[in-house]
Amino acid sequence: MLLRALTAALVLSPGVAFAQTSSVSPPNWSGVYAGVIAGATIDRALTQTSVASPGAYFVTSDPSQIEAAGRGVIKTNHPIGGLRGGFDWQHHRLVVGASIDATLHSFSASRVVTATYRSFPSAGFTITQSPATNWLMTVTPRVGVATTNTMAYVSGGLASADLAYGSTFTDQAYFAFEHTMRSERVTGWTGGAGLEHQLAGKVTVGAEYLWVQLPRLAAIGNVTQTYGATGVTLLDSVRPRMHVVRVALNYRIR
Repeated sequence: MLLRALTAALVLSPGVAFAQTSSVSPPNWSGVYAGVIAGATIDRALTQTSVASPGAYFVTSDPSQIEAAGRGVIKTNHPIGGLRGGFDWQHHRLVVGASIDATLHSFSASRVVTATYRSFPSAGFTITQSPATNWLMTVTPRVGVATTNTMAYVSGGLASADLAYGSTFTDQAYFAFEHTMRSERVTGWTGGAGLEHQLAGKVTVGAEYLWVQLPRLAAIGNVTQTYGATGVTLLDSVRPRMHVVRVALNYRIR
């Protein structure tokens, strides 16, 4: 009897082990989640100052010289931190979802350029350009592929920020001065990719990269001076771009 029992156990044990292994399914990514995010941005702001109307003040060579000096890139880096919420739906290994992320993004920088007029070598001009934002929000649908405990995904959607831009032009020829300031909530687009890994229980940790492109913000300013007719104007604009790298700690609400 003992021999028969041992034989039966040896025969059945591989089948039992296979059944137990087969019953283990990949983690379920479906459901609502919320979390915190932190990271950094590599900010790039493309600036431009050009002569919209030269009037009787700027001579032939001035507009091209001002445009060349006013075209530039402001480069700076900033930390970010905030909150996120989202939803995922899983079918086999395909995961489809979306997230909303709101982060503090205190971006403030300036660019100052001084040049001498070719038309008036004894005098020069100075351009000061200053963009700024306080927050950044992204709404990003995503599509991913889930493995045992990890999901790789690509995402893309909308990016929004409160963008402010100030520009000042001064010169020493006839004490010309121009200043513009504009603030507006702008909406652009974003795209990127990331990885998310399931930890114990309902907690996941993820890392992602996003490219953010915000639209151009422009304004026309009047130039005041002691010589020449009225109606002399400059066109000032800024176009922000961002590389965003961030990590997230999420809690999944099943």
